[in-house]
Amino acid sequence: MWNAEQYLKFAEERARPFHDLLARVRHDNPQFIADLGCGPGNLTRLLAERWPSVRVIGVDQSAEMLAKAGALAMPPRLEFGLGAFDNNDGTFTVLMNHEFAVAHPRSPRTRAWHARTTPPSGRLASGRSSPNG
Repeated sequence: MWNAEQYLKFAEERARPFHDLLARVRHDNPQFIADLGCGPGNLTRLLAERWPSVRVIGVDQSAEMLAKAGALAMPPRLEFGLGAFDNNDGTFTVLMNHEFAVAHPRSPRTRAWHARTTPPSGRLASGRSSPNG
């Protein structure tokens, strides 16, 4: 089980790869952004700050992490949700996949999911924060 307070003790270390990944996202006019594996939401909030007119949703599978993230929500512009993520309608133009890739590395299922959920005009930003990987 994830502990949001413990996770945030290392916020600076966890943020470095996120910032590196975010710097590579080249999309001037995204319509809708999803942050997969958003954790306590502190980095998801940065997406809302970078694109102030865009709706951002953070998705995680930990209710404890999302309870912490809820304090950062700015409905309807920045929201957080529990569970699986689905973009079958192609509305998300930027998918941040910073921690999700750590939890599901090199999985054929994960790669297939990315191909299915990232629209042709969208951007997928995927990275790993693991030092081993």
